[in-house]
Amino acid sequence: MLENRYIKIIVTSVFLIILIILSGSNPTQVNGRILTLSLIGVNLLLFIRCILKGNLSLLVLFLFMSTYSIVPIFYYYLDLQISFYIQCFEESLLFFTTQILFLFYISLYLFLKVQEPKEKIISKPNNLGYYISLFFILIITIFSIRGETILSSGAYLSGEAQTYFPPEYAIMFIPLAFVFSSTNIQRLILYIISLIFSIKYMLYGGRVALVQVFLVFYILNFRYIWSVKKTVFIFCVLGIVVLSWGLFRKDITAFSLSSELFGFNSDNASDVYYASIRTLYFIEHGMLNINDRIQAALEFVGSVIVPRSLLSPLANLSTYLKESYPVGGGGLAPVYIYTMYSYPGVILLGYFIGKIFSFIERAEKMSSIYIYSVLVIAMTPRWFAYYPIQLIKLCLIGAILYYALNSLNYYLLISLKKRKYAT
Repeated sequence: MLENRYIKIIVTSVFLIILIILSGSNPTQVNGRILTLSLIGVNLLLFIRCILKGNLSLLVLFLFMSTYSIVPIFYYYLDLQISFYIQCFEESLLFFTTQILFLFYISLYLFLKVQEPKEKIISKPNNLGYYISLFFILIITIFSIRGETILSSGAYLSGEAQTYFPPEYAIMFIPLAFVFSSTNIQRLILYIISLIFSIKYMLYGGRVALVQVFLVFYILNFRYIWSVKKTVFIFCVLGIVVLSWGLFRKDITAFSLSSELFGFNSDNASDVYYASIRTLYFIEHGMLNINDRIQAALEFVGSVIVPRSLLSPLANLSTYLKESYPVGGGGLAPVYIYTMYSYPGVILLGYFIGKIFSFIERAEKMSSIYIYSVLVIAMTPRWFAYYPIQLIKLCLIGAILYYALNSLNYYLLISLKKRKYAT
């Protein structure tokens, strides 16, 4: 029933009315509580829609994304600061950040079509594509980052480690290697190398890549063979591992599961929320004027093909003025999109993500668009909570590489056939 077009329009209209009324009101604690409950409400409805359709893939994604929606609860209901960083915090900006996130979810709710999982999509084997993809995964694993691990430095970002290129570039080759594989041995080798990549990434303090690698394999394979209980259990274990590693990497010499470490204002979601407030603070206080925002919008797109070193600091708003206004890192994609493209951009982002999330179950054959959708889902921890450039950059490059490697394999086979007939 919740997938009925008219029901979705009615629910969306109710949420929009709430948002419009609250947008014209003062950012009081009462209004903040109403806004927070509304945001939680749309998240819960997304959960229910996924459960009713038995779509565990989207349910897991929305559970992860919802961890950022509960951050306002800390302030409005528990009277806690949302982050250790307070330099740019203003109650009105917390209220505004939550409004933008709510608008994104309203758009996503309307344009998403949750469907029941279909049968596994079978792809044509491509040994050339498999070995090329595997080669790049190995190269990235070995050479992307080198130096002291957190085991020797004692804490994340405190050692002398040098990153030559982003380790997460390996993520776009992993689904390619999987769909191109033709035997169980090839897939076993891929699993082992991917595990080595994830372990190395974690030894240098990272943890997001572990989730991303797992999501790739889950979407492409495990969701078709795991039971609901097994899926829930493994995701819970994965969540505990990621959370524990986040605590461990802070200071491995003094690691303990203390209440301070588990404090509401010390987790990643809180820092991401604060980073979003920080960006709106720059707008509010004239450090990001309209010309800066237009330039940021242009450089955001340009950074897909232009090296970051040739662009201004506005090309990445998550690091803009970081020296003067420290931040834990990241930021919510809807807020960055709002900063560059205003309200229409937030609505279009919800529309776009809704269509991509819907396509993953609607697809009937392997294609570049399907690979792009898989990467968007796997990269959700990165584009949603750090910076949305990966929606166009890494995910799009992965889809293009799929097409290029398939085309290369096709033309090589045609060439071999012509030589065979010629002889």
